[in-house]
Amino acid sequence: MVMSRPDLHEFLLKKIPSHKLTTGKRVIDLYETEDEVVVTCVDETTYAGHIVVGADGAYSATRQILYEKLRARGNLPESDTKPLHFDKQCVVGMTAPLDPIKYPVLQDDSCEVKVLLGKDQHTS
Repeated sequence: MVMSRPDLHEFLLKKIPSHKLTTGKRVIDLYETEDEVVVTCVDETTYAGHIVVGADGAYSATRQILYEKLRARGNLPESDTKPLHFDKQCVVGMTAPLDPIKYPVLQDDSCEVKVLLGKDQHTS
């Protein structure tokens, strides 16, 4: 599945009730208790719940905090200490051409698109 970040953001905003979302906060810490996860923000507000979804971007503060806590406790998997290596291919089925303006990843040098058609098929 290929989905741009803005489309994913829009999808999530439509599916999650607004009273369940908190935006405009900067997370500085999080910790687990026996019953919940507690998030502390830079303005000293705290939020508690059963699950934390760190949807705070490509350079996620939430992910970085979790990484550092796991590393400090010795629980970080060895594979997470190595540089990220991307060597996968993605096969996407689609029924209509994707707009490269809406999906700019299609313009990347590393993006290769091949069109395969079955017998007696055509593109419009």
